[in-house]
Amino acid sequence: MLRMRRITDQGFVVLAHFIVRGGDGLLTARAISEELGLPPATAAKVLKALQRGGLLRSTRGLCGGYSLACDPASTTVVDVIEAMEGPLTLTECSVDGVVNCDTHESCHLAGTWPAVNKAVIGALQGVTLLDLVADRMPQSTPVVTQVG
Repeated sequence: MLRMRRITDQGFVVLAHFIVRGGDGLLTARAISEELGLPPATAAKVLKALQRGGLLRSTRGLCGGYSLACDPASTTVVDVIEAMEGPLTLTECSVDGVVNCDTHESCHLAGTWPAVNKAVIGALQGVTLLDLVADRMPQSTPVVTQVG
């Protein structure tokens, strides 16, 4: 079964929270922890990973906190997974130049896994953060202007 680590899933939850809030303003690790019901240590770990990955920015100081540093319309699921977990690969032999397998010499599948890996990554690159939260975004009200 392909499965993200729980902390990666929590990274998506945190990013979605920033996006649905409108992406404006700073949120502290404590606020994230309280608003999302995450343990404080987990919230801090997720925020730091997302900041290191360039998806959030941090501001130090008395009025500091975290803010969105990426464009939700162009940031993909792959971007988030790789920020949280490192390069996305299905098997060890999906990574060019890496051979960490006891059966590499006799394996009849080694040459096919990179293509499968590429297909999975391609599919996930077609889904943005904005796609994930689209049904949670407030509907904008059309502005009606009366003429005359």
